[in-house]
Amino acid sequence: MPSSSAVYFGRDSSGNPVYVLGTPASASKPEQAAEVHIHGLRPPPRDDGVAEVHVHGVRPSRPPKAPPPRPENSPDTDGERNFWNRGGAGLLLGTATGAIGVVIILSNPVGWVAGLTGALMLASGAAASLSSGTELGASYTGKTTAAQDAAMNEAVSATLGTSSPGGLLGGVAGTVYTGTSQGFEQGAFLGGLAEGAVSLGAGAGRMGARELRFGRPRNMNWGAAARARNQQVYDLGDVAARSRSNPHFPRSVERIELSHTLPRNPAPGSLSARVRRSIGPRQYERIFNRPFNVTPMWATEHALIDPRRYQFMKAPFQLLYPPLTGPARWARLLPPWLVQSSYGGVRIGLTLGEGSLAGDNDGDTETDTEADTDVVSDSLPLD
Repeated sequence: MPSSSAVYFGRDSSGNPVYVLGTPASASKPEQAAEVHIHGLRPPPRDDGVAEVHVHGVRPSRPPKAPPPRPENSPDTDGERNFWNRGGAGLLLGTATGAIGVVIILSNPVGWVAGLTGALMLASGAAASLSSGTELGASYTGKTTAAQDAAMNEAVSATLGTSSPGGLLGGVAGTVYTGTSQGFEQGAFLGGLAEGAVSLGAGAGRMGARELRFGRPRNMNWGAAARARNQQVYDLGDVAARSRSNPHFPRSVERIELSHTLPRNPAPGSLSARVRRSIGPRQYERIFNRPFNVTPMWATEHALIDPRRYQFMKAPFQLLYPPLTGPARWARLLPPWLVQSSYGGVRIGLTLGEGSLAGDNDGDTETDTEADTDVVSDSLPLD
């Protein structure tokens, strides 16, 4: 063959010469052109001056591709994979979320929103803990790669995103808007943050407004001035607005009472008693007779969470209503603003933790695909 870029390879079964073509230079003369046909498919001749070369199943050699490393032989270093990105972070967040859900449910919450929140946190926390625990075991036994761990962490993050009403609604809205799983994750993240911010701001904001309204009165004695001032701050100055009929109370009248989180008269030996003794009774009253430490509630509920108040109730009441204990008592003893603000702060922290699970996983993998053609017809210039 006249071209220096073609190497003679032999002859096929029909006796036609077979050449392996290199990368030829551009043809300077028309008679130096050659027509190449793959698999011997030959179109009708166009010009008798053009040489024809038939290549049967011959293609340039390719460097052998190394098989993907097995998980146990993965080149990941200890600095790239650790306890947290192998499933430890998801296990911690899932356990914390589920535990908070259990506390909410055991506190016998008032209102369907609080009950739904507890159920969502328990369900998503249990699912995330189980998945992350399985991932952790598989990762440390060499059965998963770093990419597989990252994909599992992203799935756990999406599961934890449904642990609150705000996150669930945000995820649904993101899915409807974008139609992708990334839209669900982003929507759940923003919904969880919004729920936490609203809860934190509402609880702390309302209490801050009450404290400003209460001011700094000189007389902070409870019976003389502080009780009446707190009733005004909570808009309970009207006696009719804080009274209702109940046969278990004297004259069948039950009233709204102000419950102290830290009691006015603490039991001897308690933490509150030690604080009162260390700072003095007058200073103790000035600090803890303020709105942040008192919660308006009906006398029935007050008696169920305050042992001192419970002992003054009638015997029929004590037979019908046992005192509250455990999470149910603490959920009502703590002021609502503190519970709401604490939940908001915890929700923001959990949401940020959920987002960090998928933050390091870009989710993009590049694959190299090569298509082999059965028939290729082209004209290559030969020297």
